[in-house]
Amino acid sequence: MRLRDDRVEFVDVEGEVVVLDTAKSLYYSVNETGVKLWLALRDGTTEQALQRLLVEENGISEDKAAADVTAFLGELDAAGLLDEA
Repeated sequence: MRLRDDRVEFVDVEGEVVVLDTAKSLYYSVNETGVKLWLALRDGTTEQALQRLLVEENGISEDKAAADVTAFLGELDAAGLLDEA
C-alpha cells in the first residue's frame, strides 16, 4: 500500500508533516510517530512493515504497534488517501 500520488501533497514542518488532500482541499497534520509511517507509505510498504518500524524505532510492544498502525491506516483510508494496489 502507498499514499495516493494523485491527490496528496505534503511538507515537513519542524518534525510534523502537513498534508494537503488536493481533491478535497483539506489539510491534515501528522505527529512525529505518524511521520515515520507517512514516509514509509510514500515509498510503498505493508501493514506488517509499518508495525515492525514502530516496534524497532519506538520500542513499543507488537500489540501496541499493531493497534497504532491499524488506527493510522484506518484514518488515511477513511479520508481516501491510500492506494492499496
